Amino acid sequence: MKRLKHTFFLLLLTICCLLLTAQRKIGIDVAAIRNHTTKQNGINFSAFYFLNNKLSTGLEINRFFPALRLKHNGNYRISAWDYDWNIHFNNSIGKLWTIYPLTGISYSFEKEQNQQNAELVRTGRFYFNAGAGILLNTKRVRPHMEYVLATNRKTEHYLLVGISYEFEWRDFR
Repeated sequence: MKRLKHTFFLLLLTICCLLLTAQRKIGIDVAAIRNHTTKQNGINFSAFYFLNNKLSTGLEINRFFPALRLKHNGNYRISAWDYDWNIHFNNSIGKLWTIYPLTGISYSFEKEQNQQNAELVRTGRFYFNAGAGILLNTKRVRPHMEYVLATNRKTEHYLLVGISYEFEWRDFR
């Protein structure tokens, strides 16, 4: 728990520093996400801050809906929450497309509940994220798709398809 508090504090400090240096452009995002390793579907919400035309960073929250899995000692209901901090390096390909490699860290809270005896197991672990994405360059609304590998003791594969909306903060002086 202490390590989680330190990580949260460093993440908050980093976000504050990034907000001070950002080009005042923000993207908010909603997407469908699929964990191909656990075969779970979910929803992704994120907010990204653009540091310049090439570099953006942001927080993502993934909710993986409960799914029933058969294991050696019964049926289990498995669900998860993931909290990610990722950095994208945006590269335009012509006028229509942008591709981006991404990297970051995530923390996953997983819950497994045995349906027969109500045994409950909760785990939490950090992951290192690496992947790539592509998005369609439109004025403000931008459809996109990402493939991400999250690795720790095990590697999980995610596919995300969604839409983002980008806008600029106005200076209210």
